[in-house]
Parts: sequence; C-alpha cells; structure tokens
Amino acid sequence: ASDVYKRQELMSTRRHRSEDRLAEVACAPLADTPGACVLIGGLGLGFTLRAALRALPADAVVMVAELLPSG
Repeated sequence: ASDVYKRQELMSTRRHRSEDRLAEVACAPLADTPGACVLIGGLGLGFTLRAALRALPADAVVMVAELLPSG
C-alpha cells in the first residue's frame, strides 16, 4: 500500500483539488467573519491561496509564510 504514492500524482498544476479542498474546509468557518486573518504555510503553486481568497470575505487578510534557505 505504501508504494501507491509512487505511482499516483497527488498534486500538480493539473491536479490540485486536495489543495483547493484544504483551503475550503479550513476557511468555511470564517466565511462570515469580518476581517478574518489566515496564515498559509508555503505558497507552493498558489492553489491553496487562490481557494482561500475565494472562500473568505473581501476584507480578509491572508498571509503566506515561505521558508527560504539562507545563504
């Protein structure tokens, strides 16, 4: 069973439903919260950010924190 992930593509520019759903589920309780604040860890391909922006009110604040190697 552990080798299933070696054969299946989980996320890509074509397959990003899991990222979309992550943001939708996480942001759903905040949909009616004025000025909601959300932190997303890592930009990746940006699908989670896009889905969060769709799910949140227009005045929400979404911050993306990306770890970059120093040096």
